[in-house]
Amino acid sequence: MLRSVAMIACALALSSECSSAELKEPTPSELETVARVVWGEVRGQSDMEVAAVCHIVFNRWQWKRSAGVAKVVTAAKQFSALNPGDPNRVKLLAPGLTKRRSFQRVAAICALSIKGRVEGFFDDPTDGCDHYWHGAKVPYWAGKVRRVRSIGAGSCVRLRRKSQARIVSPDQIGALIRALP
Repeated sequence: MLRSVAMIACALALSSECSSAELKEPTPSELETVARVVWGEVRGQSDMEVAAVCHIVFNRWQWKRSAGVAKVVTAAKQFSALNPGDPNRVKLLAPGLTKRRSFQRVAAICALSIKGRVEGFFDDPTDGCDHYWHGAKVPYWAGKVRRVRSIGAGSCVRLRRKSQARIVSPDQIGALIRALP
């Protein structure tokens, strides 16, 4: 089972010599906020889908450099799990959530994905996508956008400009996730 986010973040800090990013590393509190939102969005999905949503969060953060990563995920109508009336909102805001194994798994994947992108040693499996949806039904906001990537049952799309991301295969991400302590 995955260990705490702090242990993973410390291990990842050893790779900081690869850093080419200009973004400030998120605080533990910001990472927890991101993990809560991602948990509310894709808990129970594959590690690859969780990682993809984390990279989508990073891509949005990269484009809004003035905002912290927590502000990006908590902005109005950005992630449905935070929308008023969404049943996941109450669950992801619950105080005891951080003790749940399902949350710890998502938090570790978020830490790995975001820290890896900040440090410049982890590629973007979404190829710069900034939005996603899970399932076959295309949401109203997607219009006629072209699907850039399919990861599991998730569809990743780009509504903004393409980032400077390199593509990494799902197998490479899976191998990194499986290598976590």
